[in-house]
Amino acid sequence: MADARERCRSGVLSADGGADVLLAIDNWGALLRDYDELSEDLTNIATGGLQYGVHIVASAGRWAELRPAIREAFGTRLELRLNDPMESDFGRRVAESVPVDAPGRGVTPDGLHFQLAIPRLDGTARIVGLGDAVAALAASLSERWTGPSAPPVRMLPDVIRRDELPGPSGSGTVLGVAELTLAPVELDLAGADQHLLALGDPGSGRTGLLRAVAQGLAERFTPDQARIVVIDFRRGLQDLEHLSLPVTFVSRPPQVAAALSDLRELVISRLRALDADDATPVGPAVYVLVDDYDLIAGASVNPLAGLGDVIFQGRDADVHVVLARASSGMARAMIDPVLSRLAETGAPALLLSGDPHEGPLLRGVRAEPLPPGRARFLRRGLRPVLVQLAFASPTQAPEEAGGGRPAPISTAARSRGAEQASGYGRQTLGRPLTDA
Repeated sequence: MADARERCRSGVLSADGGADVLLAIDNWGALLRDYDELSEDLTNIATGGLQYGVHIVASAGRWAELRPAIREAFGTRLELRLNDPMESDFGRRVAESVPVDAPGRGVTPDGLHFQLAIPRLDGTARIVGLGDAVAALAASLSERWTGPSAPPVRMLPDVIRRDELPGPSGSGTVLGVAELTLAPVELDLAGADQHLLALGDPGSGRTGLLRAVAQGLAERFTPDQARIVVIDFRRGLQDLEHLSLPVTFVSRPPQVAAALSDLRELVISRLRALDADDATPVGPAVYVLVDDYDLIAGASVNPLAGLGDVIFQGRDADVHVVLARASSGMARAMIDPVLSRLAETGAPALLLSGDPHEGPLLRGVRAEPLPPGRARFLRRGLRPVLVQLAFASPTQAPEEAGGGRPAPISTAARSRGAEQASGYGRQTLGRPLTDA
């Protein structure tokens, strides 16, 4: 930083290139209680920030709130009066010497007393009205300052629509924007991601996420390249029947058994085709979207239990699963064969709003109260990223949208007699998927 400041003075760098940054944190313990995931970042800033001109000024109620690795990074430490002198870092006798009726009085590590000044320049030496005085001082300084200003803190939007985002860079789907960079966040089910798990309370945006994924697939692929299966007992995604891709809509338990049987046989046929010497293309990719999985799997017999084998073989058979369920009870539900398969394959996950008292849900990350559409995006080997998911409006019928889309596959695609239209050619293969 000394070299950077000299370069600024000589005109080699811009004036703000050598500016120091002051990070002020009031109530350190409260910050980490609400945002424990920031602990690692704060430790790195405290221990290595000085070489980049980053300084931390922090207050805490107790010394114990600052972990030893961070506490030792503070070169200057001052101690005001403590409720319990036994917790003093400078010694009990020194802490007891601080008078009770002297706000702003404290001690240094050498045992010397100091008196803090009231942070106001309006000639009034009292605490009353201090907040307004500081605000007025800041406003006055801002008006008179002619040099470069600090960049504004960028915030995630409360709502962002899909049509406001740029298109994906490849074959993926843009889910939303990331907090730190405000750059688009993509999900590539046809590439590295393969599957997706979404957890959240009702109203957190689970159904909207599935709709956005389906619409993204319809924008990127043709009916010869992709087919969609929607398993949705509450029928919140029924508008997806109007997509330009073939859609099979499953909303009752008997239909689940039929669709799962078709899926298993499709996977078997594709794996056998890949094993053959004259292997041909396996056909269009199949995307299975499951909403409210906890509602479906809550029966005495889980009709989707066999979906775990489909997930395990999905990469080779080009079958991809996007599953959404409530975050409550997730810790106990990990014994479920479908959820455990998703975890074993390293599928990315979105952790939407939920109750933190549920404990760590996925990869050691707890749920937290979040606005609708806000989520933690978890990928194996990477740190969680806070994202705002894009809002997807319900899909309109072709006549409502002004044409341009082929006729939807609706009632016919739901029946067992429409397997060819929905992408599942019924075949009597005679062996279960585990034998394949």
